[in-house]
Amino acid sequence: MVPKALPGRIYEVIPGFEDHLAAELVISEPGILQSERNSLCHVPETPAVSPVWHRNIWLEPFRLEFGSISEAAAALRSIQRNWAPCLFTQFRRGALIAKKLPPLPARRRPFPWDIPAVPMGAWTLLDEHTMIASAACSSPFPGE
Repeated sequence: MVPKALPGRIYEVIPGFEDHLAAELVISEPGILQSERNSLCHVPETPAVSPVWHRNIWLEPFRLEFGSISEAAAALRSIQRNWAPCLFTQFRRGALIAKKLPPLPARRRPFPWDIPAVPMGAWTLLDEHTMIASAACSSPFPGE
């Protein structure tokens, strides 16, 4: 259960703007995972341009194969504390993994507030035993 680094970056695309991001990055057929709420685009090479049609960039993506929900949660916790799910499939399994991770604060904050100094990673499931994730993200609020 060793994370395998993925080349390039993963972009959380603003829903409905997948074509705009693909044009910005000059990629003809982007590998996009989609659900009603989320879209992810993997770009194998780090682009020369800084695109704007995204919510978040997963800066150091990796792939992790695991045997159980506890194994998946333990692997993420061993990397860092804070993780936000960005699910496309396996929603119940994803919820069970998220439940085993430290809880994220959901309290309302008065405006303005300080951006958290603690890094927040993002993860998703590809299938029952495979996830992709990144501990380093461009947004302090991945998954939102």
